[in-house]
Amino acid sequence: MLEDKKCPHCGEAKLISAFYNDRSQNTGKSVWCRQCHSNDNKKYKYNRKEYYQTYRKKNRKSISRKNRERRKAIKIEVLTYYGNGKICCVICGEEREACLSIDHINEDGANHRRQLKSGYAAHFHEWLKHENFPEGYQTLCMNCQWVKHRNWQEAEEEI
Repeated sequence: MLEDKKCPHCGEAKLISAFYNDRSQNTGKSVWCRQCHSNDNKKYKYNRKEYYQTYRKKNRKSISRKNRERRKAIKIEVLTYYGNGKICCVICGEEREACLSIDHINEDGANHRRQLKSGYAAHFHEWLKHENFPEGYQTLCMNCQWVKHRNWQEAEEEI
């Protein structure tokens, strides 16, 4: 089927194969040719990118505040889940959020961070939530985490 169709945008008569398939049109082909669609999409993407760059510059503080609030909410949700329903260390009961973190029970945190290709706690918390809170983690305060790590190192040295 090598019929010609005229693109109303550029005004050129082109082969029907130069038009995208579009079931919403009576002819089954898009109104504009592929080249005109492509050029229009490039303009749209550029204008959209420019709009969002301007928007981000104007609203930098509110965007940062919303991101901080979102990350903190995820952190609290993760700490609560791995703290057995409370925001506290599972060993000593420390409740100050600033002192708490997520511990890899099997001492494989470094390998896990390499796999995630991110060392940021916020990315880790988002990953835990996205993966529906997998097993092998617990909420510990930094003191208990340090003592656990030292005890693990001493046990490794004895072997």
